[in-house]
Amino acid sequence: MTHPLTQIKTSLDTFTANKIWYRHISTRAIVAICLCHDAKRGTMMLMIQRARFPGDPWSGQMGFPGGKQEAVDANIHDTAMRECHEEMSLLPTHLEPLGRLSDINVRPFQPGKPIMIVTPLVYQVRSLQDSLILSPNEEVAA
Repeated sequence: MTHPLTQIKTSLDTFTANKIWYRHISTRAIVAICLCHDAKRGTMMLMIQRARFPGDPWSGQMGFPGGKQEAVDANIHDTAMRECHEEMSLLPTHLEPLGRLSDINVRPFQPGKPIMIVTPLVYQVRSLQDSLILSPNEEVAA
């Protein structure tokens, strides 16, 4: 039987992601879909509950680690790694890229705000060893 994450990687290798053509001139965000597999618990996905902040349209929502691409980020993987580290203390050494999904056009919550393009990237958590300690920052409630 093929390992579930190997099956996901194979599917992502043949998947053609829809890349919105104006993503490079839009506000851009990246989310990291972090998967791991444990023989006893099966395949798991890391989700977070965002902390509540006045005026934040995503307050309290469930989601994936991630955020806006910044000028310091060389590419979308750098954005994902920076956000995973900031929000959950995950290091690039903890994650192996598996692929990407199609861009999502997110409509603004408030009139006059720009459209945001969200790119989901899929990663495998390399191991569930004791050395992997998730430590949420102030942006993450749970």
